[in-house]
Amino acid sequence: MTPLAKTASHSYDEMLKYMQSAKKLHPDAKFFIATDEQGFIEAAFARYGYDIIYCEQIRSTTKEAPHNMKEIPNYIKGKNALFDCILLSKCRSLIRTTSNLSYASVLFNPSIEVINVNYPDKTNWKKINFYIFF
Repeated sequence: MTPLAKTASHSYDEMLKYMQSAKKLHPDAKFFIATDEQGFIEAAFARYGYDIIYCEQIRSTTKEAPHNMKEIPNYIKGKNALFDCILLSKCRSLIRTTSNLSYASVLFNPSIEVINVNYPDKTNWKKINFYIFF
């Protein structure tokens, strides 16, 4: 779900369908969301309410990715990315796009169950017992 980055992008609806699949298997699941896009936070919250968890930080409301915004100090950009990365790594499972940040979270937790939406056929949904999203 990284239309602001130079990776394969996924629509909000597509990512919400992955979350819906997770909720069908695990109705009590909560979602930690790490995204550059304020619009996706709002779309996920509209559908799942307080099952959505995220860090308060600067997100894009335009097509400019926050890491390219010159008015945001680099320290803040790095701190936000590191927080998201470490928090993603603390989850039991990860629904991710192809991005360096979500990949780095797997390096912090090599045993995390991963669903890469760019390669959905390689996922065993029944094995996953808790879901997060990037």
